[in-house]
Amino acid sequence: IIYKAYQTDSLVKAVQGAAPANSTVQVKKIRSQAMTLPDGLGGTSTIQILEVSVVSPNGAPRKADPVQLQKNLDELADGNDQIRFAEVSLPREAEVGPPKDPHYTSRGSWGKKYYDQWALRRVSLQQGKTEWPTVLKEIKPQNQCIVAVIGSGVDWTHSELLGQMWQNSAEDPYNGMDDDGNGYVDDQFGYNFRDNNFKVLDKGGHDTHVAGVIAARWNQQGIAGINPQAKIMALKIANYLGQANSVDISRAIFYAVDQGARVINIRYGGSQTSRIEPRALDYGVSHLVLVIVGART
Repeated sequence: IIYKAYQTDSLVKAVQGAAPANSTVQVKKIRSQAMTLPDGLGGTSTIQILEVSVVSPNGAPRKADPVQLQKNLDELADGNDQIRFAEVSLPREAEVGPPKDPHYTSRGSWGKKYYDQWALRRVSLQQGKTEWPTVLKEIKPQNQCIVAVIGSGVDWTHSELLGQMWQNSAEDPYNGMDDDGNGYVDDQFGYNFRDNNFKVLDKGGHDTHVAGVIAARWNQQGIAGINPQAKIMALKIANYLGQANSVDISRAIFYAVDQGARVINIRYGGSQTSRIEPRALDYGVSHLVLVIVGART
């Protein structure tokens, strides 16, 4: 990941210094994205997303030393005032989600005495206990809260989520063009940052469940979401095993903020700290966006 600008030759040299002897380094540019960050975070910069491969003379893949590679990238950035920083994309995994409660009004589905969706009742989300159901009915369409769900994607064909998806009204879907000029082709319900396309359908189920907890319809079937007036923006950064990386998460945060999300939900984490993720989070905070993340305790 290169911030601001980069020179390919310098990058190749940095990677070669961490690779086995007689290796060839190949660099493929994935995306270039201009960003204006808050004061103190970099100002106007360009994020370069690069795929770097290390191969042997016969074309077999090789692995660079990650510690030495990051050290070389730091030296590369320190010696060039056009590069704010460079770092290797770090792995991220899905946090463990809540149980898949099948009903809001039922109880005892697993032999217990309390409600299946007890958590919503814990925050008094039922008629007579709170004014929330009445307030929901008074929310105007133009004031609906956009919630970006960053994760495995969302199954927008699910009966509980029909009509609950945010839609990019400036985009004509499936025509293969970037109609609104935001740099993303056919981003109707969001974007797939893992595969760099518009296909956000969830193949693992993790974040379809999250979307349901947030905005499942109150339709007398299945479960009830906390806010059926919310609109879900699907931002896919993970495969069906819940594996993701820090770069795609950051790109998704930037996208969500720029597209008008008011709340961002991220249930992914890792053991290493990146430098781009805090900047993405600060970008959201500077635009008064509430970012919710899962905590590993």
